[in-house]
Amino acid sequence: MSDALTRAVDWMSDVLEWLCQPVDKMPTELIMQRLPSVFETNACSLNWRDGPKTFGMIMNPADILLREPSTLEAWQSGDLLDCHGLMAWYDLTKDPAPQTLARVPTRVVPRKRRILVERPLARIGIEHQLSMVYESQGLRQRAFVVARGGRDYNEDDLMVARYVQRSLVTLDRQSRVLSDLTQSGQAHVLDLGMTGREVAVMQLIGEGHSTRTAARRLSCSPRTIEKHLEHGYRKLGVRDRLNAIRVARLAGIITDSGKGVRLAGSEPMPSRMR
Repeated sequence: MSDALTRAVDWMSDVLEWLCQPVDKMPTELIMQRLPSVFETNACSLNWRDGPKTFGMIMNPADILLREPSTLEAWQSGDLLDCHGLMAWYDLTKDPAPQTLARVPTRVVPRKRRILVERPLARIGIEHQLSMVYESQGLRQRAFVVARGGRDYNEDDLMVARYVQRSLVTLDRQSRVLSDLTQSGQAHVLDLGMTGREVAVMQLIGEGHSTRTAARRLSCSPRTIEKHLEHGYRKLGVRDRLNAIRVARLAGIITDSGKGVRLAGSEPMPSRMR
């Protein structure tokens, strides 16, 4: 097994463990602790943007940017946003595929502008950056970025990043579906041994979504949805979809809100990695 595939499989084993939990929010801290070892990096960040001047980030380690206070201040004010190659790349191409800072062509951001960001980043050893977007809707964007100094990320790193990105989309989608789960519902989920994935599927089906729509929202195949439903039936002690939804609602495992969940688009994960 190649090093890249080994890293992807190791990462997915952690993701599968997270997916089994009825977690109602993105496990950001766990992700930021794990990504540096997957990509051999010095730093990792969660970056978000909700509009032209509405943006932010969480860094790990938290104090790394404090070594360049003037750059940090300029970044927080928004003065350097159009100098960062990755942000300009995603704005221009609308392509959510993983990308590295060094691979962004100079025609996207001229050299004299990008050095305003890249030089101070080089001084603290994070000039090479790899971004993995897991949500992109208009101006709204969420991405994890890993960074290091000295050498850029290679094609193997990008291959691993594609698997990581798709799993991040899956984690985000599931946490959104489970966001309305009550504390009593969580207790019943644990008592019955249901996984977070099974509950998320049950919630979407209970909202009236078809198997195909549920598969698209959770970034998997319709066959995978059917398998999760079958496992859910067995744990709930029922034999069909109608009774499963009825029992799950009575137990508080799923809600009866009927509201849709807005999710980012992404191609399904390869079946061998589900």
